[in-house]
Amino acid sequence: MRIVVLGATSALGQRVVARLCDLDHAVVATGRSSERLQRVDRRAETAMASMADADTLRPLLTSADRIINIAHASTIKQLIALVPDTCQRLIVVGSTRRDSKVPNLGADQVRHGEVIFLGSGLPGAILHPTMIYGGGSEANITRILALVRRWPRWLPLLWPVPDGGRALVQPVYIDDVAAALVAAVTADGPIARSFVVAGPQPIPLADMLRTCADACGRRLSILPVPTSVLIGAARLVTTLSNRGPFSVAELQRSREDKAYDIDALRTELGVEPRSFSEGIRLLAAERLYQTK
Repeated sequence: MRIVVLGATSALGQRVVARLCDLDHAVVATGRSSERLQRVDRRAETAMASMADADTLRPLLTSADRIINIAHASTIKQLIALVPDTCQRLIVVGSTRRDSKVPNLGADQVRHGEVIFLGSGLPGAILHPTMIYGGGSEANITRILALVRRWPRWLPLLWPVPDGGRALVQPVYIDDVAAALVAAVTADGPIARSFVVAGPQPIPLADMLRTCADACGRRLSILPVPTSVLIGAARLVTTLSNRGPFSVAELQRSREDKAYDIDALRTELGVEPRSFSEGIRLLAAERLYQTK
């Protein structure tokens, strides 16, 4: 099977390409940087391509049996116009950010992209990952681990958390997202049109933070702080410098419950995501190895 992977140079894209190559598919990995394309699995064919260059991209898609778009959901509209009728399955990536009530351009683009995809009638599915961690390019967990490691050992690790961290989160390890994308694009039978890709169960934000600290050999204590106070502090920091550890929008979203049913992920795609405690141990060990 010939599968074109758009956005193949990202950490997630590289994992998807490698898994498809392991399954002996003919993979065409595309990206906008020749340097970054060199990091992609050597078993794959590589091609410079961009959604902005339809003349270059269209011939690659014409030869594809199936297509995965790992680029941002804002590219779905351009992509739909280029997908040939011969394409057996198109898999695109969205985000559970679509469910947030906090105003955000990225969330609007995901919602718009999903509407366009579902209305296109093209065979395939849109996969909405929750907070992805692992791979080195994610922001949230990487910042948390970095802050824990920089915290002086002699100083108690007391972490101010909006409203005590009661809100639920359901982060997902990057390899589990890659497994879901590969399962979706290679499935033979019909699958759901939309999937949420998340960890096995929701956990309180406070537990997520403690697990990150545990993985670094630290004990973290939660300091409950009203979200309004932290938002005021974030705005002050932003005024005085370019950026603080977390933005106002991130703090606002931290109050929202992010809990999802992943039965379809398990039953239709056969993916059983690892727990956050297992995934974060892998990530922490990887970061420790890279610093040696």
